[in-house]
Amino acid sequence: MVLESNQKIGGVQSKILFMDNHNQLDSVGSFLTYTGFLYHLGVYVNNSEEFDKQKIIYSAKGACMMFRKDILDEIKVEGEIFDSRFFAYFEESDLCHRVWLAGYKIMFVPKSVIYHKFGATSIKLRKPFIEYHSYKNRINSYIKNLGAGMLFRILPFHIAICEVLSLVFLFRGNWQISLSIQKAIWWNIKNIRPTIKKRMVVQRQIRKVSDSVIFDHLVFNPSLQYYLSQFIGWNVTQIIKDNG
Repeated sequence: MVLESNQKIGGVQSKILFMDNHNQLDSVGSFLTYTGFLYHLGVYVNNSEEFDKQKIIYSAKGACMMFRKDILDEIKVEGEIFDSRFFAYFEESDLCHRVWLAGYKIMFVPKSVIYHKFGATSIKLRKPFIEYHSYKNRINSYIKNLGAGMLFRILPFHIAICEVLSLVFLFRGNWQISLSIQKAIWWNIKNIRPTIKKRMVVQRQIRKVSDSVIFDHLVFNPSLQYYLSQFIGWNVTQIIKDNG
């Protein structure tokens, strides 16, 4: 078992295929970007030999992940493994970030395969509700987990992008999602004191490695097309084709 083979491996993720299409990947794992948004490797990509190799990832997907109990005990914050304020979305990335800060690794292990019914939970939730928690939790996780230098490098840029996205959604008539982003930012302002308290635990008690060590291994720089398609639903190639 991978978790037992190396004491520096703190968590693992299986290869996740869609239940409705066994040849299509749900996700291989996530990586950091300097925009603050994650890059999700292998999303909707056909399964191939390329994804049969074990690899380091920043964050495992909550649909199927496993951690060593002693490490989970080591990285608890105020007695919690998952931040109870998160409800849903980004909670696994918040957890994985602390695993990395404590000096351990997260691995994608393709020998373990599961089939995931995509959206079985989120389909029951309204889109603005999902976006609110996603933006809220991502911002909050970075405030807690990033060192001062990387926090001041990434968070202002990330907030600026969030504001731009909010305007884009507003101009496209999606005012509820636009409002959800604003509410997510405001929640973090309103709750900054308890967040700072949690940050102190992470930085003083859990952190064993610097941000540079983590970012050297876990940063991916996707194209602009990736961001536009992921967050706004724009396909640049198609737009040029339609208006060419």
